Amino acid sequence: METRPFPTIPKFIPEDIEAQKVLIEASYFSADNDIHIQWEKARRPIALAITKPGTILDFGCANSYLGRCLQEWTGLGKGLDVYGMDNQQAKIEESRELFPDTKDHFATTKDTDALNQFPKEFDYVYWNIWTELIKNWNDQCRVIFDWLFNQVKPGGKIILGFYKSNLEDTDSDKVINKLKEDGFDVQMVADTEMTIVVSIVKQNPLPIA
Repeated sequence: METRPFPTIPKFIPEDIEAQKVLIEASYFSADNDIHIQWEKARRPIALAITKPGTILDFGCANSYLGRCLQEWTGLGKGLDVYGMDNQQAKIEESRELFPDTKDHFATTKDTDALNQFPKEFDYVYWNIWTELIKNWNDQCRVIFDWLFNQVKPGGKIILGFYKSNLEDTDSDKVINKLKEDGFDVQMVADTEMTIVVSIVKQNPLPIA
């Protein structure tokens, strides 16, 4: 497997927003059935974008329960090779407990040595775009997107998730339309009452914003 020095992660990723996301993701194991059913309804459509075996990087993976579920929902099992990054070491430790045979696939955003052992590129990169970034999409957000898109193999996909519970109807449209304006071929994967999932296949050089 080819590895490379991992690119520097944008410094302005808002840790407070990520912390809120981590709290939500961490509820996987403590939530009652009704809450978990709602969580699954919001996230299961992500699996529709994953059509063949390969590697997937979950950016902001929390405890990587989503990655484990995607292995099941896609029917790929370990054919979907899950990697994860998060800014909290405790969440990485939880991820490693869920994936004991591939503990080196999970690292904090500051663990350069571990990140340098990650693949050079991934078949899939998933980003649940944080609510505050969706509402205030700007050039800095585009830098995060570009950085993630550069981790995708040619022919691979970046998958973006928008959970609707904290969004106005037009919030995700603004992001999707801006990416389209910037030259990306954004494909709708799912639009349900709880979530929107889109994907972009990496076919050409990165469009210039």
